[in-house]
Amino acid sequence: MNGLPAVLAIDGGNSKTDLALVAEDGALLATVRGPGMRSPEDLGSWLEALGALIARAQLEAGREGQVAARHITACVANADLPEEEERLAAALRGGRKRVADALLAHPLVGQYELAGRLADRLIAENASYLAWA
Repeated sequence: MNGLPAVLAIDGGNSKTDLALVAEDGALLATVRGPGMRSPEDLGSWLEALGALIARAQLEAGREGQVAARHITACVANADLPEEEERLAAALRGGRKRVADALLAHPLVGQYELAGRLADRLIAENASYLAWA
């Protein structure tokens, strides 16, 4: 496959997660199955499992270590309320890690531990504006 897959589709239920990589023409490039997310408190461990599923799907599609797809669509259990959906969307986009990475890139921060502490402080002080925090 030459082009980037069009969609990374995630169906995350309570008991299992199905994931598919789909090409621009609709061809199924890879499918994998893993654990579900039984409660909102499982988000961290579910995201770790999701990362492994994405890597497996990329390997199956012959795209190991590359950008997964142009678009992500995710239907996930325990993300029913708007704030739960926003928290999940932020987590899929990077959430705290994205904030910490942006701080780490700043020449005045430059240290992983300091970037992490600053990210935690920024998120804590702005939590009322961030449904995912």
